[in-house]
Amino acid sequence: MATPLTGASKGIGKATALKAASQGACVVVNYHSDGPGAEQVASAIESDRVLLVQANVAEPSEAARLVKAAVARFGTIDVLVANAAAAATVDISSATETNFDLAFGVNIFLYIATKGALNMLVRSLAQSLAKRGIRVNAVSPGPVATEGFLAYNDEATAKSLASLSPFERLGKVEEIAAAVSMLWERDSSWISGQVIKVNGAEC
Repeated sequence: MATPLTGASKGIGKATALKAASQGACVVVNYHSDGPGAEQVASAIESDRVLLVQANVAEPSEAARLVKAAVARFGTIDVLVANAAAAATVDISSATETNFDLAFGVNIFLYIATKGALNMLVRSLAQSLAKRGIRVNAVSPGPVATEGFLAYNDEATAKSLASLSPFERLGKVEEIAAAVSMLWERDSSWISGQVIKVNGAEC
């Protein structure tokens, strides 16, 4: 199984890359700017089963280069995990054109709005690609204790978000990776066009 993962240098992307590798997959570790983090991920995978590719997937030409590199190295793409995300940390009324372009380029709009668009895109792509034997799904995590989350949110905010779940904790990156890996299993062959919430029964 050949698996390119965008945004795989840290957090959920890193955990999913390592999960795929643990199942014997050939992994394409994509990163935008965190080269050291991506190299650390790649070093944990057997050298003949990993490819490190720097690419800004917000740019169509860069995304195409990533795909070409994956196919050139492993001959095919069996599973694509589109994990990269971008968010403008501003109110929508004060967002600039640059904010919109960045978030739309990676997610498809300012974070909350783009995720709604992405959910509809998943359903549309699943319908369109089914005849080619391609399944399309999305995993929608609740608050997860990633490096980015912990750096951006103070302790009080983290506790408040953790309280949204009756389990009263944040999710773990490994738990999200487990949900993603479930979707690429053959036993999930009838699951397509779905947005699967992994949020600890978040209210």
